Order: sequence, then structure tokens, then C-alpha cells
Amino acid sequence: NVMATFSDQILTGNAPACYRIMRTWTVVDWCQYNPNSNNSAGRWEYEQFIQVNDTEAPVLSCPADVATGSNSGDCADVFVQIEPVSATDCSNELFYSYQIDYFNDGQQLRYFGGANASGNFPMGTHRIIWQVTDGCQNQNSCESFVTITDTKPPTAICNNGVSVDLMERSGGTGVIDLRPELFDASSSDNCTNYEDLVITLTPSRFTCADVGTNAVTLTVTDAAGNSSRCETFVVIQDNDGGCSGRLSAAIGGHVQNEAGDMVEEVEIS
Repeated sequence: NVMATFSDQILTGNAPACYRIMRTWTVVDWCQYNPNSNNSAGRWEYEQFIQVNDTEAPVLSCPADVATGSNSGDCADVFVQIEPVSATDCSNELFYSYQIDYFNDGQQLRYFGGANASGNFPMGTHRIIWQVTDGCQNQNSCESFVTITDTKPPTAICNNGVSVDLMERSGGTGVIDLRPELFDASSSDNCTNYEDLVITLTPSRFTCADVGTNAVTLTVTDAAGNSSRCETFVVIQDNDGGCSGRLSAAIGGHVQNEAGDMVEEVEIS
């Protein structure tokens, strides 16, 4: 008469996903075994180790992309609230981490532990790489993006009127294209450097038909597409009468007779 039994001991691990079982088998031959004797034959024990592994990666629920605007006067970082990443898995232990690729260019990667990436972000688009690892070392990852947009328009500042001699500036052609810099009085922006601002003038071309005072608009646009404008004027002058076809000039000299003597009070027509 032979009887076989076993008892299990769960060893340290990440139950119920991955762990080891130490199974102790006991076989008794009751024809030989005397339970009242410590050294009786007919009883055997054997230890068996069973490895239980989870090979499925956790299923991630990636936070949604976040897009927000900022009208900060100094282009400062903006606090962004981001939903925490979450995952489902048969493991009781999940380890979360994330990397932030600032400006999404692969140049400024920073590693953080945890499931919540809420914090201060500079202007621009940033990539967050989320990662989760379960107790069996299975991993999964996903990505989401945070975009901070500058919504504050530039400050457009105009000079208070400009006077231009049409013929002198145009080289006598009677047509002139004025540059916006002539009317700009140090316009600025909170995020975009001055040299990167797009400054335009409307209208910018003037002819003889525009002699006199003309209203003009200076428009300043930053790198985010925000724009503002100011209005001023330009006085188109025709000082030499070129536009009327009656050019005037000052002539100087002396009148002499055949002997070379100076002759006074002579009228020349």
C-alpha cells in the first residue's frame, strides 16, 4: 500500500504573476514504514521547484495630448496639468517612469520616476515617453505630446510721421518703395527676438499721385503667428517739381563782355 502527498511553499516573487513554488513530495510505503520509528524505512521525500512566469506586457492607458496657450509677458514656463498614466496587468506590482523630450528634437531628454508628468513646460512642443514595467520585468510604452503656444501679440510701435522727397529717394523715377524699418520705433515681442519679427508696411509703394500726406499701417508678426499693428503717416514731397514736369534749379555765374569786363544787372531768359 503506497501513498503519495505533497505540500507547497510560495517563494519570494511577484505572485500571482511570476513566482516559484517549492513542492515537497512525500511517498510512504505502508508495508515498510513504521510511523513510530524515527529511522523506519518506507518513507521518501523529494523537493520539486516550479517556476510560474507571466510573459504578457502591461496594457497602458496613455494620457491624452495637451495643448494650451500662454500670454505671459516674459515668455516664462507654464504649469501644465497632465492626467497620470495607468496600466492593467495580472501583476500586483507596476513600476512607472517617463522621459520628457523637450522641444521634441531628441536633444534634451530627462528621466523621471512616477506616473504623473504634471509640471512646468517652456513654450514649444514636447514629447513624453511613458513606460511601465511589471514585477516579471515585462515592459510597455506609449507617447503623448504637450504643446505650449505663445498667444501674446507683439508690441508694434510706429514713428510719428515720416517725410520723404520722392524724386530724391527714387533717383528721379517718381516711384519709391519704402521699407518698414523707416517707420518702426523699436517694436518688440515677449518670445520672438527682434531680428526674427516679420515687419511689413501697407502701403509701401508711392508715386507722384501720392504727393502729400498718406496714412500707412505697420504690422508686426511674431514666430507664433501673433500680430499687432500701429498707424502713422508719410508725407510724400516733390521739392524739385519733378512730378509736375517743371524742374527748378539754381544757376549761378557771371556775365562778361568781349573784353572780359564784368557786366552788372543783366537779365537772362
